Amino acid sequence: MASRFADGAWFVELASLLEPERVAQTVATTLGIPEQAGKSAMETLIERLSSRSLLLIFDNCEHLAQSYAVVADSLLPACPGVHLLATSRHLLKSFGERPYRLLPLEMPPEGRASEEKEINRLLEYPGIRLFVVRAVMAQPRFHLNRANSAVVLQICHALDGIPLALEY
Repeated sequence: MASRFADGAWFVELASLLEPERVAQTVATTLGIPEQAGKSAMETLIERLSSRSLLLIFDNCEHLAQSYAVVADSLLPACPGVHLLATSRHLLKSFGERPYRLLPLEMPPEGRASEEKEINRLLEYPGIRLFVVRAVMAQPRFHLNRANSAVVLQICHALDGIPLALEY
């Protein structure tokens, strides 16, 4: 997606943020925008982003839904080139929100795959395939085999086949 926006795509991780009033500051920090004396983080963001084209991806918004909505409701009308994508377990009730339900990927039944034939069948399931693709990106020498198939299966099941979770 970064190539669609002149100023790129930026990932704003909110899972560890406990202070709702710091959402705008977290965005500014992610973008490398320094604080300005006498201005709130939100005012600074609007000023700096009003003529830019970028995508902000907010991850784990559910515990900060109200604060995220304030940021979205402030940024979107004032910054026409800014687009937001937010992940949450529930609706955020923010400006221009269009929910998209992301279903879990199909997973094999729980169990142990130890034979090569069974291991190859595991790759037919989108959840396992996504995990393996991401693992190879992180560790190019990774491959699904007898030694790791049970652990991969266990991890994928623990993550309930949720695509965003499997990617990390």
